Amino acid sequence: MYNAFFGFREKPFKLVPNPEFLFLGKSHEEALAHLTYATTQGDGFVEITGEVGTGKTTLCRVFLESLGPNVEVAFIFNTRIDALGLLRAINNELGIDATAGTPTELIEHLNTFLVEKRAKGQSVILLIDEAQNLSVDTLEQLRMLSNLETTKNKLLQIILVGQPELGEILNSYALRQLGQRINLSCRLLPMTRQETRDYMDHRIKVASRRAAALFTRSAQNAIYDYSGGIPRLVNIACDRALVAAYSLNRPRVTRSLAKLAIKELTTRGRRHTGVRPARRTLITALIMVLAIALIALFQFSPARVTPRFPSLSPAGVAPPTVEAPLPFPVNIEPTVQEPTALAPPVKEIPTTIHTYLADHAGSATREAALCRVIALWNGTPAAPVPPLVREMPGDHDFFRLAAINEGLEVIRVQEDFPLVKTLNLPVIFPYLLPNQETKGYLAMIRITNGQTCVIVAGQSAKEFTVSQEALSPLLAKEAYIAYKERLGYNGIISRLSPRTAIINLKLLLRELGFPGIEITSKYDNPVQSAIKQVQADNGLTMDGLAGPITKIVLYNRKRSFSTPHLRNLD
Repeated sequence: MYNAFFGFREKPFKLVPNPEFLFLGKSHEEALAHLTYATTQGDGFVEITGEVGTGKTTLCRVFLESLGPNVEVAFIFNTRIDALGLLRAINNELGIDATAGTPTELIEHLNTFLVEKRAKGQSVILLIDEAQNLSVDTLEQLRMLSNLETTKNKLLQIILVGQPELGEILNSYALRQLGQRINLSCRLLPMTRQETRDYMDHRIKVASRRAAALFTRSAQNAIYDYSGGIPRLVNIACDRALVAAYSLNRPRVTRSLAKLAIKELTTRGRRHTGVRPARRTLITALIMVLAIALIALFQFSPARVTPRFPSLSPAGVAPPTVEAPLPFPVNIEPTVQEPTALAPPVKEIPTTIHTYLADHAGSATREAALCRVIALWNGTPAAPVPPLVREMPGDHDFFRLAAINEGLEVIRVQEDFPLVKTLNLPVIFPYLLPNQETKGYLAMIRITNGQTCVIVAGQSAKEFTVSQEALSPLLAKEAYIAYKERLGYNGIISRLSPRTAIINLKLLLRELGFPGIEITSKYDNPVQSAIKQVQADNGLTMDGLAGPITKIVLYNRKRSFSTPHLRNLD
């Protein structure tokens, strides 16, 4: 209707996930980089969440188009199906037998297909959009699919994309086993005001094949105020504003025209359901103040019993019948008492590793293990973990949030001793003794003689020396490694990263002696070659991306960094 009037070759704000109009805000750049990194690393589960209209489906399609010919993809977007229907949809997408009537038969066909692809050096990805609609039984079936593996690799990589409710579902007690297998989580956020302006200009430029300032700055601000930076709402408002300008024969969209379009949308019942960021913050603050007042009144009532922190279940979730902790500190003595000073290590050697861990079962919490690791990094005891963080159900979320306050990042890796030795940093292992229902947590602080591990469990400073062979059967299939981010950017550094992150990486590579590195903001071939060389030298996947694992290896090469290593550097 208005294309010829404004000189468009096509409508710039159509509500379709057209990759040609792709505009990456900061959170979209990070999510795309994380997806690329995860697929090259072969991580089992990846979770991408975002509010309605934030561009999840567009991101998925751009990611799929970027994959090479050696990657097979099953893209599932109809999620109103049961577990059997999901298996049939997966097999059908991959072009294999989907007619079997039982899950066992369908999985057998799928496993045969995956093994054949792995033998040819190919990988297979299952990407599920709108995953928040999947039932608990269907999600549990996905967990079973993640067990399709060889001794070294997962045969199927699963990416779940959905609205924020997906994260809540995966953090539930019923799905704790699946939640613990999520290796990477990303959240798509609404665009900022400046990103919204850039987004509008970008789409107009693509549609007209030229730069054109069709929206005044005040009109852009009005559309941002209406949309809150959600791309879908920006598209709707911009389209209506262009219609209004066309109908009045106006060459540009002014604030008054934008307001007219927004008024029409709101009166037609198309007002967005989100809350503007500033208002949302104010509302949240008011609710918190009211909650604090009510809880404090209840706390200091004469009939109130002194609160206590509940013991945690195997998944780290308090049973619903146990009183939950208060959301703010009120002079409560926490379960884990932090040491007031670093005590000198005292070596005691019990009869077995089972005896040592059983003796510390009551205090071998994840907070105590993290406290020990933080003390090694910072040289001082860690501050008490905030109550709300302490009660985080997922281990990875707990370690990340608790470590941030101490200036550290935490990554989760598979329980893989060769990788742990490569990264050469203190590591936290969840463990489970035979006939024991509750997980414990230990910190491995040194490795001696190649195979002998020095560990600490609980609040005690007593160390225990154990062989890798005796320790490994007790460990869970995951480990948590804290590190200090040295480049000022904790994301994966790639061609999509901020210019300062790329420049800092190049400076580090130059310091480490890599030739041909020019200090520009371009993630060019010399950088990728240097990163691949580092990855090859350390047995890592050679993807040319500077993810957390690769960055840790780089930091270890710079001897001037103060770092607590598991073993002395050669």
